[in-house]
Amino acid sequence: MPTYSFLGRLRLAHKFLFLSVIALLLACIPTYFYVQEAAKGLNAYESEQEGLPQVAEIMKTIQLTQQHRGIAALVLGGVSGT
Repeated sequence: MPTYSFLGRLRLAHKFLFLSVIALLLACIPTYFYVQEAAKGLNAYESEQEGLPQVAEIMKTIQLTQQHRGIAALVLGGVSGT
């Protein structure tokens, strides 16, 4: 049974429905991959947000260490504080 006879027997509305289903399937494939990649980006963002408190603690420790170093250099250099 040739394919054109099957399509020839369909009404016009059914032909458009058939084409719409094909178009929908073709649009779903790249949409699925796009959403999958977007989810990866969202997961990376959430992981980054979870790590921010630890980074803030480390930055505070580095800041205090640098302040201590500067004050120690002034004291060892003989500079009197005001």
